[in-house]
Amino acid sequence: MYVVGLDIGYSNLKLVMGDAYADRPNRSIVMPSGAGPISYMPQRLGGDDRPKDFIRVIVSGEEWVAGVEPGRLQAVDRELHKDYFRTDAYTALFHAALIQADRAVIDHLVTGLPVYQYQDNDARERLQKFMTGTHNPAGERMVKVTKVSVLPQPAGAYMDLLRGFEDIELLDEGRVLIIDPGLFSVDWVTLEGGEIRGASSGTSLKAVSVLLEKVNDLIAEDHRGRVGVDQLERALRRGGSKVLLYGNRIELEPYLNKAVEQVAAEALTSLRQAMRTDDRNIDVVMIAGGGAEAYREAVVEIFPKSRVFVPDEPVLSNARGFWLFGI
Repeated sequence: MYVVGLDIGYSNLKLVMGDAYADRPNRSIVMPSGAGPISYMPQRLGGDDRPKDFIRVIVSGEEWVAGVEPGRLQAVDRELHKDYFRTDAYTALFHAALIQADRAVIDHLVTGLPVYQYQDNDARERLQKFMTGTHNPAGERMVKVTKVSVLPQPAGAYMDLLRGFEDIELLDEGRVLIIDPGLFSVDWVTLEGGEIRGASSGTSLKAVSVLLEKVNDLIAEDHRGRVGVDQLERALRRGGSKVLLYGNRIELEPYLNKAVEQVAAEALTSLRQAMRTDDRNIDVVMIAGGGAEAYREAVVEIFPKSRVFVPDEPVLSNARGFWLFGI
């Protein structure tokens, strides 16, 4: 049996895949989540308007590209809204994932939804129905997805935590909070004994995109010019410490630190309020997702006595956990 853990985010497309009876997955992939009609790609010098650094897919009979930096697509607005999983861009990224899996049959595909959408039975069932069955992602060969499981987004990170945490008894007996700061939303889920505590789980829409907008504003205040959110996102995704503005390289760290002070704590306000109504303290907090490090300090401030854990490669944490759930 072949299992794929799939995390289609607003910033990155993440896949972890491999045989169900293996100790570890065969492959892990992280790609930018840009997707749009191929006609929106810029033309390269020399006339090659179809470069090889993206995946071609078919969406509603039209040729699209997927897995590109969002800033490369011309005249395409980012899909930063709650109905993302219903969009053509999401379909394009799903098709790209099927191509990257490189299998005629995927026995079990596990993916996730933001907590507030997972709690909507219709949304969960719609996504499951959409992904299950036979697909023709590039108009060339069919891919069959036999079974699909949909989890609340941070639950994948919880499965990843189970694999890498040194004190399994603590996770079994204690209360665990998983926080997943993504580009569009900050999701959190509370688990106790492997069971989701719905009243202490939720979503805030003040997320990493708001953080990047604040960085952009702070740079503009000092340099009278805007770098752009897409370029900031690209730099952070690649681990860069500088961005170009007017031909000069601007250090990102001081602006990012200042933005985190102003935005991250605000983004976690809803989480803080949800925890206040709970009569049980949090024992372990895990921060997953691409914004994990940016939110660490704010999380420690809210939960100063809890054990705060950030995994290796946190951007892959949900996808790894989805794969572990599948096997």
